[in-house]
Amino acid sequence: MKNRNFKHWVSFSAALMILTISACKKDKNTPDPVTPPETDSRTKQTPTTDRLELSNDSLFLYAKEIYFWNDLLPTYDAYEPRKYNTLSENVDESRTEVNLENNLFNLVKSAGKADYVATSTRPKYSYIEDIDNQNPEPTSASRNDQSSVDLEGNGNDIGIYRISAVGQTASQYRLYITAVFENSPAAKAGLTRGAYITSINGSSVGAVSGSNIAPAEVDLINNTIYDDPATIQLKGFKTDGTAFDVTLAKTSYKSSPIYKSNVLTAGTKKIGYLAYARFSNSANSISALDAVFQDFASKGVTDLIVDLRYNGGGYVSTAEHLVNLIAPSGTSGVMYVEHFNNTLKNRKENDASILKNQPLLDANDKVQYKADRSLVTYADIDYSEA
Repeated sequence: MKNRNFKHWVSFSAALMILTISACKKDKNTPDPVTPPETDSRTKQTPTTDRLELSNDSLFLYAKEIYFWNDLLPTYDAYEPRKYNTLSENVDESRTEVNLENNLFNLVKSAGKADYVATSTRPKYSYIEDIDNQNPEPTSASRNDQSSVDLEGNGNDIGIYRISAVGQTASQYRLYITAVFENSPAAKAGLTRGAYITSINGSSVGAVSGSNIAPAEVDLINNTIYDDPATIQLKGFKTDGTAFDVTLAKTSYKSSPIYKSNVLTAGTKKIGYLAYARFSNSANSISALDAVFQDFASKGVTDLIVDLRYNGGGYVSTAEHLVNLIAPSGTSGVMYVEHFNNTLKNRKENDASILKNQPLLDANDKVQYKADRSLVTYADIDYSEA
């Protein structure tokens, strides 16, 4: 059961522009209610001091101003954001987290645009992040912190990103490792993409039942590799055919966003290959990308393969840097265009705006001040399109 105090950040899809906003404030039992410009009837928004009700209100009201498809969202009274308070906590999320996630998904569903995928239980672009439960800096492991590597390059797991079952015969399959995070326990044990696993915690894997993986093995895989294990024993074979038998312990570590880089020769061509894991922040990505492209340049690379198969996205500024490294010198023209909803585009300087509640942080996550010492906020951004 979770009793921790947490802060959420919500990111609503705004096409290529991602706005990150705070949905509730840390160390404050009764967050200040949000009062946005009056755009629809809110007779059901009665005074309250309930934290979850206020957070659900905030999530809805921010969406009404900044969500790219905000014109398709229902009114407050029709949507009733406070009704998303009935779900219970689970092993991974507190009651507040579960209900806010449910609210966000139903908001996205109500608009019915590209952010909503009927076969998914989560929005495609918008998300909520608990910033008090991010991966720690690489010092020591904590069982309750999230797994995988975040956009600061901090990992907190055994280091295996994903596995893939590939059939070999009618009765057998191989459980391949598709990617390993650099500097992780798995990487330090010599495991790489292409290695395959034959045993997990002493139980064999590789049997097919009918046309599917044996149910017991599905449960084993889900309850071990995909359950953020504290420790795990794996046996199998590396890509060179040698056997491995390793015990991996979850730990925190710093990881490069580069899965692999190489220069391939095809006839007279030199082809650069880059497998890029995530568009992480500048501190984690820029020097790593620069080193790869310096190596490509020194080896006369003329063609390029950028492998983004396991890339989950990240910072637009990092994507800009990668594109600038790829583009030939002297290239001109438009790299990309940001599109915003009409509420933001047509907002006047003195309009009441919910965005005045959100400080615009600099590259070091510090608040910024104007000449009059007032805070720079998201309301100060020019959302008009060039």
